[in-house]
Amino acid sequence: MHGGVSDDQAIADLMRYGVSEADAKLWLKEDAPAGPYLVWPCNAPALWLFLDLKTQWRHAPMGGLLGLDYSAIPPVMDMRGVKRKQRGMLFDQLQTLEMATIEAMRED
Repeated sequence: MHGGVSDDQAIADLMRYGVSEADAKLWLKEDAPAGPYLVWPCNAPALWLFLDLKTQWRHAPMGGLLGLDYSAIPPVMDMRGVKRKQRGMLFDQLQTLEMATIEAMRED
């Protein structure tokens, strides 16, 4: 049980966002090593996509991040098997991560 949701339901929810069944089960394992941050399963697909795009940042001529290269996003979604009906919401979440990263980098 995770956050009041059965494991089967959590796995089904993750799979609707393009996560493989094996990855979903691994994510929900009770003995999985704890990291420094907790990511809610509903946000995991966007985070994984964001991490897949880690080399796709556009940089300003004088340094600093401009944002992600959006032309790289569809091929990565294709490679990860993200269904078309899920892409809009996933892209919205990705933009949230992108803007938060840019803001955090400007604070340093």
